[in-house]
Amino acid sequence: MTLANSTRRAGSAASRVASHPVFGSLRRPLQRPELASLAGLVAAFTVFSIMRPDLFLTQDNGVNVASLAAQYGIVAVGVTVLMIGGHFDLSVGTIVGLTGWAMYYFGNELSLPPIVTILCTLVIGTLLGAINGIILVRSRLPSFIITLATSLVYRGILTMKTSGFPVVVKFPASYAQMIAGKHLFGYRMSLLWFLVVAVLATLFLLRTRMGNWTFAIGQNPTAAKNLGVPVARTTVTLFALSGLTSGIAGVVVAVQYFSIDANRGAGWELIAIAMAVIGGTLLTGGYGSVLGTVLGAFMYAMVNAGLLLIGLQGYWVNIFLGIVVLVAVMINRIVIDHFVMSPNRGLEQPTIVVDETSTPAKAGLPDVTAKAGATQGTRGVTTPVVALRDVTMTFQSVTALRNISIEAYAGKVLALLGDNGAGKSTLIKVLSGVHQPTSGSVEVDGRPVTLHSAHDARGAGISTVFQDLAVCDLMSIARNMVLGNEPCKRLGLLRIYDAGEANRITTDALATLGVDLRRALSDPAATVFGGQKQAVANARAIAYGSRCLILDEPTAALAVRQTQQVLAQVRRARDAGQAVVLITHNLQQAMSVADDIVVLTRGRVSAQFSSAEADLERITQLIAQG
Repeated sequence: MTLANSTRRAGSAASRVASHPVFGSLRRPLQRPELASLAGLVAAFTVFSIMRPDLFLTQDNGVNVASLAAQYGIVAVGVTVLMIGGHFDLSVGTIVGLTGWAMYYFGNELSLPPIVTILCTLVIGTLLGAINGIILVRSRLPSFIITLATSLVYRGILTMKTSGFPVVVKFPASYAQMIAGKHLFGYRMSLLWFLVVAVLATLFLLRTRMGNWTFAIGQNPTAAKNLGVPVARTTVTLFALSGLTSGIAGVVVAVQYFSIDANRGAGWELIAIAMAVIGGTLLTGGYGSVLGTVLGAFMYAMVNAGLLLIGLQGYWVNIFLGIVVLVAVMINRIVIDHFVMSPNRGLEQPTIVVDETSTPAKAGLPDVTAKAGATQGTRGVTTPVVALRDVTMTFQSVTALRNISIEAYAGKVLALLGDNGAGKSTLIKVLSGVHQPTSGSVEVDGRPVTLHSAHDARGAGISTVFQDLAVCDLMSIARNMVLGNEPCKRLGLLRIYDAGEANRITTDALATLGVDLRRALSDPAATVFGGQKQAVANARAIAYGSRCLILDEPTAALAVRQTQQVLAQVRRARDAGQAVVLITHNLQQAMSVADDIVVLTRGRVSAQFSSAEADLERITQLIAQG
């Protein structure tokens, strides 16, 4: 391991800070989103237990609290998952009412068997939620507007079907007892279904590929799409799941109260959002916890019951809930800003460069050198790994690229230079599958290919690290590393996310670049610094056998020390046999690592140089002409 003296001093200082008891004991627990809701629940229980122990600490009150928490909580779980994905659903309350009416229609009007009635009702709820998602994906309007509109439509349909009067839902007593009867030591079965829904939602978020995609989409949908995540399909699925949980609540409510009316579920959407926010879910998406929502549901129900038991009027519940939501949002923001999104200053130090002779094979990753040999043979070039042939890219009346032809060879760095508006960003999006060229072709190993998405590009061996790095700050380092390529293992008929394999991939990928982050892989990516984030993004591109690595402004906004680390990573990737395409504004940096240089001016190739022929003054003049 190679370390400068300054690095040793920084490392020892970091160790002293990291070992500080306050740092070690508080930072990690405070990163948990459900901590505030747990504290609020304990506080509410303590206060009401002291004020009215004779009424609050009774089984009857416990049954009422659990029943209320279960009814709202089932809906809130679906809302939480959707909010983590970056969207709202204001139609969930109406879906509760409409699916309650569906129980009446399928069971009483059509006289279907109870099991079939329940299944048909859940399908209706799922479809109503999916409609919201499809409209959003197609129209790209805000989810707030779409679900507000569909909520009004669904409520109108419910009023029309019930004629504004309560409708009696007749259901066999045995099934009614299984759905909402008091079979759990006097507690209603709805509590069991609430906990089952919460556990399944937690497993969905933490142990499935789509769960990982949900967190990524909630933080940065563009970055997720660039990494091959099916954003549209995932979004529709999340809305469908929200509709499904609302349908489950509709079944429970219809059976428990044996009736449904036009106002059933009114206002539930706001209560569900409040429970999610109290539980630590961010309104902006990308961060949250189903466990926190469960705690938030019990806190809401407990406060609701407690305020009434101490003699306050019902309107105080809404007043108190509003205050709690506001406080919860403020606490969540403080926690995010100071304990999740802030880099860990105690561990600040440069990226550690390990043994320079390490190879991808030693790290257990695909050896791109062997792959490059098939097209390279020796350092002399034959067939480029990736090439553009007479590519033109037009957006309506604007032509961003005109007859572009470039080649990237194994074991070489191709630098793309140009001023803003020269076409660099459009070019790399064509190479990475984000855009399909209007004319011309993309070639891989001399054969024309069609890249419809970033997933296709990655399958062809082309990995792109965009300027925003596509790193989701609130997700762990390991989950960022495998985003879009999550490893899974079989559990019976299911395929679940393999956290251990994700950690191994992350460790090996970083080792290939000679990087030691000095952090737990479960830490949020926000706790690392600029150069280290770039290392994570670069390692992710290399980890899956990339043969062409495209780096978009990798040193932008980095300090000198971090810039040198990134340039060292570029050289290591080149020496490992990869073709590297480097887009940068910094001419000195480009010339320090490039083997070939291409200058773009107004969407055209204005000049091409080898590193031996490149002249800094001449290149500067060409760029200035653009």
